[in-house]
Amino acid sequence: MIFSPEGFPGPGHTGRETLDTQGSLIIRNVTTLDAGSYTVVLETSRGRSSATEQIQLKASYDGVQLVTFPGNRQGILRSDLNYSVILQWAALITPEPVLQWTFNGRPRGTGERLIIHRLSVKDLGTYLCLAENSQGVYLSQPVTIMLPRILSLPGSHICHDELGVHRQKQGRKNRLYVG
Repeated sequence: MIFSPEGFPGPGHTGRETLDTQGSLIIRNVTTLDAGSYTVVLETSRGRSSATEQIQLKASYDGVQLVTFPGNRQGILRSDLNYSVILQWAALITPEPVLQWTFNGRPRGTGERLIIHRLSVKDLGTYLCLAENSQGVYLSQPVTIMLPRILSLPGSHICHDELGVHRQKQGRKNRLYVG
């Protein structure tokens, strides 16, 4: 029971369910574990009636988050030139799909992992992974590889990365690298 006849949360309540003013059950952040039979019981002074509904859920893999090294923030991966960058498909799909990578809309490679050795200016842009099997074609969320942002500041040279802020004097000009 998700809700009691009085509208109070029951033992099946996970905190994601609410009842709207019309009595509809609303489940937020639905997962395949939410699939199954749901029974609605209506009790009034005239009696009791119930209806059971089977809810089937199909997993969708469109917009799969890619695992990246270095990490990315909201689809933006910032890296200096000459470093390696790794993009990896992490979703399990049955039957196993064929994975193809695109770079700025053009083919770039195949397989679950794309490794860019010694990042260069020509590698900067947007990457996607397409997974195709007999059930359909699935897309990853895009990841855009960019250089760190550089801001000029008076004072010292400041480099900001995932590990913290590092300061280093460099002549009269200061630069701020924001990761």
